[in-house]
Amino acid sequence: MTTAAPAEPGAVDVRPVEGTEITHFVDMVDTAWGFASSEEERQRSGRDIIAESPLGAFAAGAIVGTAMSYAMELTAPGQVQVPMAGVSWVAVHPLHRRQGILRALMRAQLDDLHARGVPVAGLAASEAGIYGRFGYGPATWDSSWRLARGAVRHLADGDDAGRLELVDAATARHTLPAVQEEARRSQVGDVRSYPGWWRDHTSEDQRRGRQFVVCRDHDGAVGGYAGYRIERERRYSANATVVVDHLVAATGTAYRSLWAYLADVDLTDGVEARGRPEHEPLQWALTDSRQLEVTSVHDHLWVRLVDLPEALSRRRYAAEGSLVLEVADPFCPWNRGRWLLDGGPDGASCQPAPGSGGDGLRLDVSALGSLFLGGPSVARLAASGLVDADPASLLRANQMFGTGLDPWCSTWF
Repeated sequence: MTTAAPAEPGAVDVRPVEGTEITHFVDMVDTAWGFASSEEERQRSGRDIIAESPLGAFAAGAIVGTAMSYAMELTAPGQVQVPMAGVSWVAVHPLHRRQGILRALMRAQLDDLHARGVPVAGLAASEAGIYGRFGYGPATWDSSWRLARGAVRHLADGDDAGRLELVDAATARHTLPAVQEEARRSQVGDVRSYPGWWRDHTSEDQRRGRQFVVCRDHDGAVGGYAGYRIERERRYSANATVVVDHLVAATGTAYRSLWAYLADVDLTDGVEARGRPEHEPLQWALTDSRQLEVTSVHDHLWVRLVDLPEALSRRRYAAEGSLVLEVADPFCPWNRGRWLLDGGPDGASCQPAPGSGGDGLRLDVSALGSLFLGGPSVARLAASGLVDADPASLLRANQMFGTGLDPWCSTWF
């Protein structure tokens, strides 16, 4: 455990973490979160972190705050790939709360990302009220749900069924990353998994009885997989729940075959799934859709436009059109001002808008982060007071930014 006394105001220095300091970085995170990592876990985490972009806040020579980012890719509307900084390992020492440490870390990190030309940053927020003030907006949503056994028993029969195979952790670690990479490149909101994700997902200390099932097509190619656990009341009880931690399918056959299997495992009562799309397609396959009981819906990936014109120029838009965006961004002033967005299905450009005032959208950069992946409609944000627009601009923006699909991030970081 790290020890640190409260610092004097202004006495904190934020800088890159180097060399042996990475051990203190990991220890600080353990202290802040109340973790008890083993020595092997600490060393493994340190090797992953030092290879990325770790930042430390130092007071009196001790590390009192941490943040880092993975170099990732985000699938944006139009299935285009946008470089994204996957912000993670954010923590502040318990004795240094409410001293501006997090703000200083976010300031240094966003300045660095902007200098390096990274257009977008993303994170999963531990608390929903933290990151909006730094320009992040919730852009994807997850659901958790449960379903009684046998509810989709005939979902994949005959020619529609893939060949299922249970594989060990080593095979999963070798086989599944390519499937996730293929699937996520067509799933708006999904990201390239960080180095080490699969090692952690399949390691003995992390999987705790997790099993892996893959679905092969008629040619033997893996089209999807699931990682799941069976939680049983007692060792030989017939009452148990299949808990699905991660399911990704690159084909419809794999999707249907995997759920048909998971929702009908012998000696279980049903299946519970976590981290699923807000509107699970499986629900539409049920004769009685009420059997799929949604137990929670919550935000997952938060998006921050680091370079606003570059980010908006990279994604595609459902309808051709031009919009003036008047953006407030108190934390990153280089994004502040009026921008002219011209976009459509084949490309887009975003440049400073001439003149001042007039028609268009007025919004905060955090609202623009929520709109970036096409999840909430512009009209919905306008109704909530996050967007102000004249009727014509609102209609045009709704048509341009909408995708008709739920953005979803299948992984976490």
